[in-house]
Amino acid sequence: MPGNAVTHQLSPAFLAEFCSGAITPHSMNELQASVYSQRRAMWLAVTMTAPGHPGVSDFLAELEQAWTIVEGLEKHAPEVVESILMHPSTGVWLVRALRALLGHLDLGELHYLRCLAAAAAIRAGHPCTLAVPAIRGVVSLPTVGHVRIPTESKMCFVELRNSAGSTTLHIGEDAAPISFGYSTASQPGIFSHAISPRHGSWRRSASGDRRQQSVPRIRRSARARSVDRGRMDSLAGVVRQRMGHAHTATPRLR
Repeated sequence: MPGNAVTHQLSPAFLAEFCSGAITPHSMNELQASVYSQRRAMWLAVTMTAPGHPGVSDFLAELEQAWTIVEGLEKHAPEVVESILMHPSTGVWLVRALRALLGHLDLGELHYLRCLAAAAAIRAGHPCTLAVPAIRGVVSLPTVGHVRIPTESKMCFVELRNSAGSTTLHIGEDAAPISFGYSTASQPGIFSHAISPRHGSWRRSASGDRRQQSVPRIRRSARARSVDRGRMDSLAGVVRQRMGHAHTATPRLR
């Protein structure tokens, strides 16, 4: 799990092959595994350092609840935890959390851990109740999506309740819960689960069909497209010409 760090090594032969320009599925898997190992080690550093930090005592119980959820789900849904740890925003947060524990940033950075736990619980269908932070009015859940709430606070907390069938955010004691869910996109990974507003609420897709997310396209003139094609053709020629040089130069880099 994220709490059990592993040692990961990349061999000189692999680095030589990768630097020569020969990028294969195997080499990409090796790089992905090394990044995952690094993030597991950073997670372990956060969860081991936070309990002993004097500035964390006021909200340590909430952090412990969050990382207990994540570490427990790793046993039942490891692919969910891995996808959340590998999300770009999680990597940025791990760095900021460690810097906060070293005194370089505000300890409020640690509250985002609750969002990681909430995202894992939603993806795995794990029932739980968490107080999650809304930063500048946005609750951000990596690999799930984000929800905007009506607030002018830089950071506030809202109650997230997750069950096997639904997820709700409770804003204030008298406010009605905001239901939200996600629809699976065509490609797993970054932004693979998008929250889309419908009539002021967010609801899980009942069909479960894989959906292609639409990406805005910039319209360009025919002349601009022609220039772009010419540049790409020229670049392709340079790449083909230099590939042999890259293979020759690699031994000198070692």
